Amino acid sequence: MKQIIRADAQDRMSETGWSEIEKKAIALINGTRVESGPLKLVPRRFTDEPLWIGARKGLPSTLQEPFKASMLRLTTREKSPIPMQRLN
Repeated sequence: MKQIIRADAQDRMSETGWSEIEKKAIALINGTRVESGPLKLVPRRFTDEPLWIGARKGLPSTLQEPFKASMLRLTTREKSPIPMQRLN
């Protein structure tokens, strides 16, 4: 939900509270159907951008290490605070 509402505001992803503007956006989405609500899936031109894989970020420090280091995050952005590897 944070990715949808906050889009590229990566600097705010760790915040747990919602701003008033974000609450209004969530209220508009809540209870609507995918076919008729304000969020729409739109076709995107195919690109051959590489995918990058890395460990999840922002996990609690109490989480066990084997899980924290697991490559569970896929993105099209190489730049990340967590080291990423190109997925072939």
